[in-house]
Amino acid sequence: MAVWNEVRGAVEQTWGGERLNDSITRFEVGLSNGESCSMILRKEIIPPDLEFILIEAPIGYVGRVDLGEALRAAGQLTVGGLGYMPAYDGELLTLGLRSPLRVIDMVEVKTLLLHANLLGMAAATLQRQLGGGHPD
Repeated sequence: MAVWNEVRGAVEQTWGGERLNDSITRFEVGLSNGESCSMILRKEIIPPDLEFILIEAPIGYVGRVDLGEALRAAGQLTVGGLGYMPAYDGELLTLGLRSPLRVIDMVEVKTLLLHANLLGMAAATLQRQLGGGHPD
């Protein structure tokens, strides 16, 4: 079973990142086409002690993105699901994946990193398609 610090360390070793607090790290995934995608790694706890890992990529601002179009576009993807994240400069529509921490072992962290890379590629495509502003 992996622990939060191991997962966060693997992300930081692969892509670097900025620790915003004890449970949030922001990082950039470089994509094969030369673009990059800003992503957030978060830990959430559902009481009493169920820890989740969330990897989210902002794809646009709520109010600037046609949510019906976003749902149709994201619904055709094989990775990630739509979500919402409050931000200092608005409300963000995100593409993300979630997993209980206790089902991840360190061998599977490489698989989690591969999924994060695929998520970044999909999010960058949705950012271009939906034109909802580029959240940094």
